[in-house]
Amino acid sequence: MIGRSIATIIRGDDKPLLWALGVLVVIGGALGGGLGYLVVPQAFVLALIVGAFLAAAVPVGPLALTCKTVAAIGVFAMVGAGLATLAIGHPWWSAAVLAGVAFVGALWTALPVIGQMAAGLPTLLVLLIVTRGKEVTGGQEWHGAVLAIACGLVGVLLLAVILHARDPRGATRQLVSQCWDPDSTLSSHGLAAEVLRLDNASPALFALLTQASIAKIARTLSIKAREPAPEDVVAAGDSAQREIEAALVPRGRLVPRSVTADTQPLVSAEGELSGAALLGTTDRRTAIEHGRDVLTGQRAVHRYRSAVPGLWTMLLRLSASPDAAVFRFGVQQAAGLGLGALILLLTDVFAESAFWILLTIFLVLQRNAVATWTRLLQRVAGTWLGALSAAIVALVVPQAVLVPWLAVVVLMVGMAYVQRNYTVMAASIAVAIVWFMGSSSQDFWLWAGLRALDTVIGAVLAYAISRLILPVRPQMAKRFDDVVAQLHGLCDTLRSVAAAGSPLRMGGHQIDVATAMSNYDSDADMLGEEKKGEATAAGQQLRDQWDRINSLALVVVHDPQEVEGRERILQDGFTLLDDRFATLAKSRPQL
Repeated sequence: MIGRSIATIIRGDDKPLLWALGVLVVIGGALGGGLGYLVVPQAFVLALIVGAFLAAAVPVGPLALTCKTVAAIGVFAMVGAGLATLAIGHPWWSAAVLAGVAFVGALWTALPVIGQMAAGLPTLLVLLIVTRGKEVTGGQEWHGAVLAIACGLVGVLLLAVILHARDPRGATRQLVSQCWDPDSTLSSHGLAAEVLRLDNASPALFALLTQASIAKIARTLSIKAREPAPEDVVAAGDSAQREIEAALVPRGRLVPRSVTADTQPLVSAEGELSGAALLGTTDRRTAIEHGRDVLTGQRAVHRYRSAVPGLWTMLLRLSASPDAAVFRFGVQQAAGLGLGALILLLTDVFAESAFWILLTIFLVLQRNAVATWTRLLQRVAGTWLGALSAAIVALVVPQAVLVPWLAVVVLMVGMAYVQRNYTVMAASIAVAIVWFMGSSSQDFWLWAGLRALDTVIGAVLAYAISRLILPVRPQMAKRFDDVVAQLHGLCDTLRSVAAAGSPLRMGGHQIDVATAMSNYDSDADMLGEEKKGEATAAGQQLRDQWDRINSLALVVVHDPQEVEGRERILQDGFTLLDDRFATLAKSRPQL
């Protein structure tokens, strides 16, 4: 037991250190805090926090997607902070606002790209205002707090523009380029479609992605035919696709671009082929030619119609699904933070430590008890190690060096480890906090001891909440079957949409799949390492099938006039999906 606990504390992931993220956090905090100090000096701390926190969203994707992400989170944060400021001095109202923001934030964790950030910042700001009151807002009314957050928001948007201005569509264009790789997977095409939708990508990019998906489906058909296409014919198609892939990489205007993508070898081979090999080769050639014509500006394109529900629709559906793991997690967050804040505010117990205890609950509490226990060990170990190290170093290093210079460097190191090792990140942040907070009183040992104690109290409470309030128990076989059933429903709806329906009919099924997948992931996190590996592998197969369906949806909702041989392509695509469903049935985890 002790050995496993130590392994949990020191275990890291084989992920790169994000040094650029640490630098961006510092720059974002400086920009946001600087603007806040100029406009609302009393509450500039709020602007600084917003700038530092949302700077992490800047490298997420292209400019439009980044701005959308930052704006959505910022508006949510402003609403929460405004309500929390109005509730200062009223414990019941303060606790209610904190519980509500925590619940909505937890639901947002189920959304792609922006989930974790959206859950974190608004709750953190409300938590600060509820526990610290006018100390944080500088005595400002609600509109002053909102204005300070807006300043931080502007700082991050300015940073995003500076970083992405040279190539605003670079990330999405790169995604589409990768989909033209003959060895790409349809699951990667589905993921690219979701990113393009969030980014409000141009019709030309959607058209290119659609033709890439058609080419992939057709290539697979020609290879898997009873009498497959010759290798030289397949290689000729691969060469043409790679030309389009390479043409999409350079920065600059998307259309027109110079690309040849010679399909003459495919035309010559079609006279010697028959059956599925002929159909696949013909459809692939047509897709390559259409993609080439879009890039060279010789083919007009029309606006893409999304088959995925909007952000607010997904949130509303998730909030009305008590069976969803994310809903139960939201209830746990709301109950833990709301009740904790109410008790601490009414009784004045641990008044100076209220923020740190509640913050620890928020950071340690995960979607299930097993994940919460893991985070508890990492958080407590990291905080104690960091607090002790900070107090010892403060004995020998002058304060002028510690704050702010060395503290900022340590904070950047912690952010670089955000994906690699949570314990290291927690230790680095603890060091910075002890130095910053202890510098005013010169009592670093007192601050180190208080933060270490607060972390233990909050972590234990978080674990108790995960065990007592709507606990989650693993039911892997049931969860797997639920996801497969929802995927079948989504696929059947796609068939009917392909026949005559509206793409908007797919929205509800997309949310149902997301809910079922969230439940599956939450249950998988509760398993031991060996069983979790099997469940994770099966879950990846489910995700791949979901992405394949979304990839075929590109063809379904695209303008029929732009997809030559549409009916045959759809038939081939649905055949591939049916084959994968048969494979899924064999990969059902017996856990």
